[in-house]
Amino acid sequence: MKILVTGGTGKMARHIESTQDLEFLLPSKDELNVGDYNSVQKYLEENRGIEGIILNAVQYLPNIGPGGNIDTDNFTLEEYTKVKQASIEGLQVNLLPSLQFIYTLKDQLKFIILLSTGLDPILENNYVLYRNSKASIQDLLIRVANLDKHRELKIISLHPGHMHDDYTFIQSAKQVVKFVENLDKMESCQTYGIFDKTKMQATKIDGYTQLEIIEL
Repeated sequence: MKILVTGGTGKMARHIESTQDLEFLLPSKDELNVGDYNSVQKYLEENRGIEGIILNAVQYLPNIGPGGNIDTDNFTLEEYTKVKQASIEGLQVNLLPSLQFIYTLKDQLKFIILLSTGLDPILENNYVLYRNSKASIQDLLIRVANLDKHRELKIISLHPGHMHDDYTFIQSAKQVVKFVENLDKMESCQTYGIFDKTKMQATKIDGYTQLEIIEL
């Protein structure tokens, strides 16, 4: 199976290794600019046979949370414009290309995994715009997956856990590969988390409650 990983040169993605059954495509931004329609179309035409997508590309946005760089005490037109532009950029990185992948690849596409973040909007309230952009993409993908024409498309959100050094980036890459290898165990339109870097386990999450541990 051929799987496209957006943000392919990121700190975690660069450690993803193909297996006997899974071929991971890890394009750089020069090879695939997900914010550009023509770049996406060109890449898909040149790399036919893609059956899975892992949405790993990120756009770090201005922060309106604690210690943020948006002046919410003096919300002028300049600050408003920053938030407006950030919202547009957030849509361009994952939401718009997700629709392009779905409607271009059609029945060929078997799954999309959104690498998510900030599962709890109460406790994880930093980087508000960035986390909100991820949440809005997750919401859209679930709604699209429940349309009759996309019932066979598996949509999953995966929180890969905290990463901060070479060890955690490498382990996360290995765990993501294992997760894909065990995708038949996962339910569509669900959220999973991989929080222990020493174990090949994924936790199924309902709301903010950890429900079920699945051996990978």
